Amino acid sequence: MKKILLLCLIIISSNSLWSQNNYEIDSIVSVSISGEDIKIDSLQNEKIAINFYSMIGNSEFSVQKELFENDSLSIYDSNLPYDLKSLEKYYETLAKNYVKSTNLKLESEKLIENNSFKGFHLRFTGAKKNSIYEVEYFLLNRNIYIFSYKNTVKSDENDSEQFFNSIKINSDKKISQFLGKSAIGKSAYNLGYKVGYTVAKHPSYLWIGGGLILILITGTIVYFVRRK
Repeated sequence: MKKILLLCLIIISSNSLWSQNNYEIDSIVSVSISGEDIKIDSLQNEKIAINFYSMIGNSEFSVQKELFENDSLSIYDSNLPYDLKSLEKYYETLAKNYVKSTNLKLESEKLIENNSFKGFHLRFTGAKKNSIYEVEYFLLNRNIYIFSYKNTVKSDENDSEQFFNSIKINSDKKISQFLGKSAIGKSAYNLGYKVGYTVAKHPSYLWIGGGLILILITGTIVYFVRRK
């Protein structure tokens, strides 16, 4: 009887230890984290908005939401991606920065998809044998969401897969991954802005410019008429 009770207690404590806790990072992203987690809200250089951290056994889980660009910045001054190619380029640049900032060896990198939104997955191998470090991130609106899994002893595919598969992106909310403008779009806007600003400051330039265009058109017409 005592052995049965002891077995029940072990099962209960084991279920409690490995329980999944679902957390809403904000109104558009949620994730399940195993074990007893620590929630840390912080503002670090006005970039890190929220941080979750949990450690269970040899596995470590962390989630961060960081501000990529301030809302007050004009889209024509923005460095945000404007299409899939520029988004993928941004992800690849972020991956290079991860490699440079750690002593980890990059094992693989790939573009992924979650509820039609594109993200990026990195897998590293650490200095210790069998240790792994995986990172997954998504740029949504003006924020970057970073999900990290680390196991310093051995690779437990179930832990990492369960963690990354629990990431939910709420497509019912207004979300975009392409809020920037291309270089051509920025150039056209800046040219138009400069012309508009100049005309507003010096209205006479408009008449001078219009007169020059009229003279050019008239001269062209006269030239072709005389050639006939």
